[in-house]
Amino acid sequence: SYLQENDNSQHNNESFSGYSASLEGAEYLAASIFLGMLLGGTILGFLSDQIGRRPALLTGLLLNAIAGTLSSIPLMTPTVHELTIIRFFAGVGIGATVPPLFSLASEWSPKEVRGGIVTAVASFWMMGSLFVSVLAWCLFHGNESENIGVSRWRIFAAICAMPSALGVFMVYLYVPESPRFLASVKDDYKQSAQNCNLMAKALGLDLDVQNVNLQSSGGGLTKNNFSSLGREEFHEGVSAPSYLQG
Repeated sequence: SYLQENDNSQHNNESFSGYSASLEGAEYLAASIFLGMLLGGTILGFLSDQIGRRPALLTGLLLNAIAGTLSSIPLMTPTVHELTIIRFFAGVGIGATVPPLFSLASEWSPKEVRGGIVTAVASFWMMGSLFVSVLAWCLFHGNESENIGVSRWRIFAAICAMPSALGVFMVYLYVPESPRFLASVKDDYKQSAQNCNLMAKALGLDLDVQNVNLQSSGGGLTKNNFSSLGREEFHEGVSAPSYLQG
C-alpha cells in the first residue's frame, strides 16, 4: 500500500523523494520485519534470563507499539527507507515478546496444566493473524481501482499497533515477575513468595506462602527451605514450590 501510494502520488504530480512507480524497495520492506523478529527473539530471549521475563516482555511490546504507531505517521516515513527501518524495529519488538511470553506462561502455570496454558498462549498468534486479515479486508476490499490515499494504509498500521500498546498496560498492571525466575536466578525468595501471594489473591485464594515458610523455617527464608516446602500445604498447585520444582 505504501508503494502504491507512492505511485498514485507521483501520477498526481506529488513529490515522493525520487521513487518511481515500480516496486523498488518492496523486498527490503517485506524482509525488514522478519529480520527484526529474528534479532529481537535472539537478543531479548537471552536478556530475559538476566533482566527478567516481565521487563523483556514489556520492552518488546512497547517497542512494537511505538514502531507501529510511528509507521502510520507521514512525517516519520517520508520515503520507503524510513518505513523499512521503522518496520525493522517493529519486528524486533515482535520477536522480543516471544521468549519471555512463553517463559512467563510456563513458569506461572502448575505443571499439570502447563502444556494446555502454553498452547492457549500460542493460539493467539493465529488469532492475531485472523485479526490482521479481517482488518485488511475491511479497509482495502473493493478499492483496487481507487486511490486509497494516505489515510487508509496508515490507519491499518496504527490499528495493528494497538494490541501491543494495550498489552503494555495489561502486563504492567496485572502480570508480576515469574516467581521461579526470582528464586532460581535472582535468589530473591522473599519477592518470589510475595508474587505467589499476589497471584493467589488475584485468583481469590487464601494463601500466604511467605508466612507459612517463615513459620516452617523459624524465621529464615532461604533457598533450601523455600523449595522444600510440601505442596500439600498450599492450594491446588498455586504454591511457589510447584513453580520451583516443576
